Amino acid sequence: EMLLNFDEMLAKEPSFSSVLSYLFLRIPAYYLRDLIPITVFASAFFAVGLVALLVAGAVLSIVGILFSMTFSLAGFLLFKAAPVLLVGWVAVKIFAKMTGGGSLSAADRKWLGE
Repeated sequence: EMLLNFDEMLAKEPSFSSVLSYLFLRIPAYYLRDLIPITVFASAFFAVGLVALLVAGAVLSIVGILFSMTFSLAGFLLFKAAPVLLVGWVAVKIFAKMTGGGSLSAADRKWLGE
């Protein structure tokens, strides 16, 4: 572009400031009709992409929180609650065997209607 319009660029005065003035004022005026649609498309594309990234980030963080809570609850139940319940169940079974378990007391039979 500079070589095609070199005479226009130096028409006012042959100085560095006139060259910069031509480059930053005249050339954008020539291509503004092409520049505006490209800029609008790029900004719309950027806005949609930014919204998509924010929504995807929010969804992934919520999914991560849910997975974390699920694994925490499963770990608690498997490694904290289940051993205590298992030991308690074994203790009750051993105690029932030692006391002649299996037979119902009179109050239990009355309550069950036997």
